[in-house]
Amino acid sequence: MGEHAQIARVGGDEFALLFTELPSTMVEGLLDQIRVALSRPVIMGRHRISLSASIGLAITQPRPNTSPRICYAMPTRQCIVPRH
Repeated sequence: MGEHAQIARVGGDEFALLFTELPSTMVEGLLDQIRVALSRPVIMGRHRISLSASIGLAITQPRPNTSPRICYAMPTRQCIVPRH
């Protein structure tokens, strides 16, 4: 995903993408490309498999002297804390 992106698996079929230092319009464009790619069927042998995904977007402003933290509403209230 490049030097301004990180991806993490946060659950069985749940993933989080963290984009830093990118304009929100660019992030929206990247998410649209991901949505289009996932909407294309996958052919495995004689089988055609359709995929679907729910994609949400949260935009925050950087805060000085704080560690970036992403929390989202899940039963386990998991958080992702990027480590450098």
